Amino acid sequence: MDDVNFKGKKVFVRVDFNVPLGLNAQIAGINRITQTKPTIIALLEGGARTITLASHWDPLSDVKPLTKDPRLRMNQIADVVQTMLPGVEVEKVDYCIGSPPAKQLVVLENLRFEEGETANDATFARQLIEPYDVIVYDAFGVAHRAHSSTTRIMKDRQAVVGKLMLDEVMNLNWMMVSPKRPLLAMMGGAKLSTKLTLIKHLLSFVDRLVIGGAMAFTFAKAKGINVGASLVELNFVDEAARLLADYPQKIVLPVDTVDNTGRTHLFDEGLPSMGAGCDIGARTVSLFISEVANSGTVFWNGPFGIYEDSRFRNGTVGVASFVSTYGVKKIIGGGDLVAAISLDSDLIRKLKDTGGHASTGGAASLQYIESVVTKTDLPAIAALKENAKNATLWKL
Repeated sequence: MDDVNFKGKKVFVRVDFNVPLGLNAQIAGINRITQTKPTIIALLEGGARTITLASHWDPLSDVKPLTKDPRLRMNQIADVVQTMLPGVEVEKVDYCIGSPPAKQLVVLENLRFEEGETANDATFARQLIEPYDVIVYDAFGVAHRAHSSTTRIMKDRQAVVGKLMLDEVMNLNWMMVSPKRPLLAMMGGAKLSTKLTLIKHLLSFVDRLVIGGAMAFTFAKAKGINVGASLVELNFVDEAARLLADYPQKIVLPVDTVDNTGRTHLFDEGLPSMGAGCDIGARTVSLFISEVANSGTVFWNGPFGIYEDSRFRNGTVGVASFVSTYGVKKIIGGGDLVAAISLDSDLIRKLKDTGGHASTGGAASLQYIESVVTKTDLPAIAALKENAKNATLWKL
């Protein structure tokens, strides 16, 4: 975007403001919003006539067209943007299609209130982009979605990469191509099934792979350990067993776990029949910290416990407290993990101060890594590349 003259232009900025929604129907984390600030500031300083921010907000149902749930109107989002930019005139509108008001910064209504958005509908895309001169694509978190606002609109206007999008891609490319070794990957979260392909790719080039969260119990089951009432994906136990057999020197599992009653058990000794693993224990925190301390680069995706419950947050926060201050390059990804760490604002600040990157991509980060390995492009990146090939069509 640094090569484009935005002076006097109406700019459509596709952002990813799909932030968590707390139990009180209030925004539970603003990392994805605040990280767009450099792009917005650059457009303001470049003299853009109007900057329109367009995003979905769908933390509840994911991808399906939404009923117009009042909790998911973009009013709260606009309030956060206004707080982030106190000297800028921000206006939220109740529509997606139509000319924006003559304000410095406009926030459109939730894109997923429109069925044409997730359908990647050509007519909706043309109507959406019609009032604007240029697109700035800054929504890495949905770069893996082929939706109207992430791909189709780029057929009708020049599109350029925003500063956050560029930062995300550069960080992940660096990790894939020229990391400082040893390269440590840490994977948390509930299900092995959703991350199996990525884990296989990671094991082909990382030096160590830490497994935490509920997915660790599928590996425990593969080792013949009694997992009690813990979440286990029985259909993936054989896959876990194969990974353990193929990569015995790379995979690191927990050594203790905290169950649903708050009791700690040694991982290899198993759990009682009614016990469900809800967090890693103190010994595992120490083990995972030692893995970080022996690494030159760290990639971490997914929490190690049920962080929404303060009783089972200690494992994730304990490891994060060390990672955030340890002076190596680290990339923290996944909406749940960033939300867990963001509960302590100092951790995010320390992470950035010591060379860390809190990615706005959850599934997008994982699929981007897979795309680099398989030499394919995520849909939004493919659309941006195609748009660049047609540069002679755009008259700016």
